[in-house]
Amino acid sequence: MDELFSFPYSYYILGDLVEKLLEIKNLKKNYYTKTGELTAIEDFSYTVEKGKFIAIVGPSGCGKSTLLSILCGLEEKTDGDIFTTKNISFGYMPQTDALFSWRNVLDNCSIGLEIQKKKNKKNINNIIELLTKYGLKDFIYKYPDELSGGMRQRVALIRTLTINPDILVLDEPFSALDYQTRLTVADDIAERCVKCYEMRLFETARQAKEGGFDAFTSSLFI
Repeated sequence: MDELFSFPYSYYILGDLVEKLLEIKNLKKNYYTKTGELTAIEDFSYTVEKGKFIAIVGPSGCGKSTLLSILCGLEEKTDGDIFTTKNISFGYMPQTDALFSWRNVLDNCSIGLEIQKKKNKKNINNIIELLTKYGLKDFIYKYPDELSGGMRQRVALIRTLTINPDILVLDEPFSALDYQTRLTVADDIAERCVKCYEMRLFETARQAKEGGFDAFTSSLFI
């Protein structure tokens, strides 16, 4: 994030206190090639408040994933401002699982904990519980090339959940999952959103037929 504010960032609507968690102002993202300039995001502004659900809808290629990458610090913005409350952490699951081929499932899931120096018995047990819940108990010591696409995606999701971020960013997390597994994982994430987290930025592969075209939705769970 380019700027952080540490003061209480809130206001009142009809007598209720509303807390801002994230504010985007006039965001712009351009990509440059030898043949010219491509604008992925143009003058995008939005305020995200605690306790709300926001969905961003648009066709493939409209900049949803680019927006998520910028918010998580993986890409530089061209212009605009992004404000967030102090010390808020992001956990990002990209469209590709990005698993390390030389690490088994348990070690892939715990890499975030290793980086944060939080790998302990309690957190490892939490990983094992999630692996069991998501149907991967018998694959704990398997390697990525021994897993199906749906299994790899579940491992990537668990890796992201394990670090307990304030804002969880999921970019099409269910695209490789079968229908039944998708329901189980979606229900679990929804429950976690209610119980544990400040906000969720969530891009789903659910296709919308409204307006006569297939659209993907990028959603914010707060």
